[in-house]
Amino acid sequence: MNKSKYPSLPVLLVDDEEQFLLSASFTLSSAGINNIVECQDSREVIQQLADQDFELIVLDMLMPYVSGRDFFPRLPRIMRIFLWL
Repeated sequence: MNKSKYPSLPVLLVDDEEQFLLSASFTLSSAGINNIVECQDSREVIQQLADQDFELIVLDMLMPYVSGRDFFPRLPRIMRIFLWL
């Protein structure tokens, strides 16, 4: 079995600040991770989760509309979550 060091499923970046999304996407891409989905509006995250599975979620805890904390009950199948405070 050949296990890649890169995730097979996309990484979901969730933050209301565009600059963070750009920076995080650039950092991940520079490391060779190019399967990235960005979400700036927290109200769209539930639909993103319904549409596809993710390897990792980088989640801002302080967002307008829906806070990162509100997503935890809806993330039972996600194995890895990185909280951005």
